Amino acid sequence: MSTISSNDTQTGLRSFEDDLQAAIATLRETFLGLNRAIGADALRPQDVSRRLRLNKNLTWKVMRIIQSEEPADAISMLPGAGGVEIYLRAFQDAGAPAECATAVRQALARLEYVTTAHIGDREQLDTVLDGLRREGNLEHARRLAFRGLSGVFGTQARLRITSQIMAPSASRDPSGSYDYFLAIGLIGLQRLRSVEGLPLFRFVTKYTQSAGESELQMLPLLESTSVDPRRKWLLENFSTADEHALRTRSSSAAGILELGTGPIGSTGINDFLFGGRMPNAIPVRRSPGDFNTDFSTAISVPSESVVTDLFVPLACKDARAATAQVVGTLAGPLSNDPGLRTAAKLPITARIESLLMDDASLAIQSFPRYPELVRTMFDAAKLNPAEFLCLRVRLEYPPCPAVILVGWEMSE
Repeated sequence: MSTISSNDTQTGLRSFEDDLQAAIATLRETFLGLNRAIGADALRPQDVSRRLRLNKNLTWKVMRIIQSEEPADAISMLPGAGGVEIYLRAFQDAGAPAECATAVRQALARLEYVTTAHIGDREQLDTVLDGLRREGNLEHARRLAFRGLSGVFGTQARLRITSQIMAPSASRDPSGSYDYFLAIGLIGLQRLRSVEGLPLFRFVTKYTQSAGESELQMLPLLESTSVDPRRKWLLENFSTADEHALRTRSSSAAGILELGTGPIGSTGINDFLFGGRMPNAIPVRRSPGDFNTDFSTAISVPSESVVTDLFVPLACKDARAATAQVVGTLAGPLSNDPGLRTAAKLPITARIESLLMDDASLAIQSFPRYPELVRTMFDAAKLNPAEFLCLRVRLEYPPCPAVILVGWEMSE
C-alpha cells in the first residue's frame, strides 16, 4: 500500500464522519475507474471474476464497497493488503493503466490516514463505527461487552426476563389506577469465579407515589404463609435453585435477595424467578407534571439476551402508541428528569412486537416454561389472558448497566 503524501498530511481535518465519508467516496470512485479502464462492470462481480480469473470473493467485496450506504459496511468489506494487490495486478495485466491502480492505493492510504489521525487502530475503528451506523444497535460493542463484563463481574446469565401485567384495579380504586403484577428473573445464571452477594431482586414493601399522593405496598405475587422473604418472593416452581442459594439483606428503603455461595461454571447454573404485585400502582390518566407511563427493566447482570413483556388490556388504547428505548445507567440510577433520560439514551433500536396470547407466540427458546409462568401470573391476578395483548421487547447482548423503558403518553 502506498504512503500518503506530505501535502495530504497538511490538510486540515474535518470531523471524523466527514473525513471518513470523503475517503470512502474516493475509494469507490477509484475502484469504478479501474474497472471502467478495461470495460469491466464492478457491479457484476461474477463476470469480472471469470474474465480476470480472480477469486469471486475479491470481486464480490469490491462490489459491496461500491454499493454500501454506510462507511462501516464499506470498511468491513475491505480485502487485506495481499488481496488488494492481487486484484490490482489482475487489472494491470488486463491492460488497465498503472495510474488507475495507483489511484486505488492512494485512496486506501487516505482511508488509513483518516483512521489513524482520528481514531488510532483498526480495532478501535470498528468500535467507533459500530456507534455510527444508522440503525444504531452497537451489536459489535455489545458482544464484546458481554464477554468482558462477564469476566469483570464473574457472573453471566443466558436470559434476563421481565413479565409485567397492568390491569384495572380489583378494588375499583376511584382514581382509576391499575393494579400491577410482576415476575422477573435470570435464566441460566452462573458464576465464572467465586462470587456471592450479587443483588437478584429488590422488594420495596412500602413507598410513596410522586407528589406524596398515596402510599403503595408491594406484596408477593403468590400467596405464602412463610415469614422467610426468600420463600415469599421466590417463584420456587420455576426456579431451579432453592431458597438456600439466596440470602437476604435489608437497606433503609427495601429488602434485597442476593446470590449466595455456589460452584463455578456449568455445575452451578441456576434459574431464579421472583414475583410481586402492587394494587392501584399505575396511573392511567395524566396529572400535572405526570404525562407518561413507563415500565422499566433493569439490566445489571451480563446477559446473552433480555426479553421484557408487558401485558396490557385490549381496551387500553394509549398502549397502542407505546415506544421503547434503552437508557444507560453508567452514571447512576435512572433519572426521572426527561432531559437527563434523553441524554443517557443509547443508540440501540428497541422494537416492540405485538404478540397474541397463545403459547406458540409467547414461547422463548431459552426458557421453555415461560408460557406456563405467564398462565401462573394471570391465575394469581384472577385475569383472563384473552382480554390482553403482549408488548414484547427482545434484545441480544443487552448493555449493562442499562434500563429498557416501555411507555406511552397518557390521555387526559
